[in-house]
Amino acid sequence: RSERLLKTNEVLRCLRINRRTLYRLLKSGSIPATRVGHEWRFRQGDLDAWLESQEQGQSAVHRDLTGRAPKSG
Repeated sequence: RSERLLKTNEVLRCLRINRRTLYRLLKSGSIPATRVGHEWRFRQGDLDAWLESQEQGQSAVHRDLTGRAPKSG
């Protein structure tokens, strides 16, 4: 069984984040990805598992995506 590899633009649309945020996650090693030449590829199953693990704490997701803790209030 061959698992689908997503391109960067597909992940941006799926996660509804901008390119800068995605590259911040890649640089920190927070999101599972593989470099193929000069481009990043994301296994659908790995991305699904990562998203599921992020559901444990939305504040942690927000911190990972923005680099800042969520505002309280």
